Amino acid sequence: MSLTSKEYGFRVDGSWVEITGATKAVNPEWSLLIDGDTVDTQRKTGEFELTGTLPNGKTLTAQINQGSLGNVDLLILLDGDKIQKLSGFLL
Repeated sequence: MSLTSKEYGFRVDGSWVEITGATKAVNPEWSLLIDGDTVDTQRKTGEFELTGTLPNGKTLTAQINQGSLGNVDLLILLDGDKIQKLSGFLL
């Protein structure tokens, strides 16, 4: 377990999805990968979204809420329907 990087992975409709977070100098960098390809990346904290399209055309959205003390909550949606909820910690 690391406090400076975080990786979540799961299968959605036949595709392997990963959400990664890594501590950077100013803001952490969060990325959404679908089948190994990075489809969205943002460097920020607070509330934001990463979005990508699965090969079957469905939209995958990761709603990320990173608190000021490093706590992280993720809500994963597929075409607007909740499919996964995750939490962790990233400095």
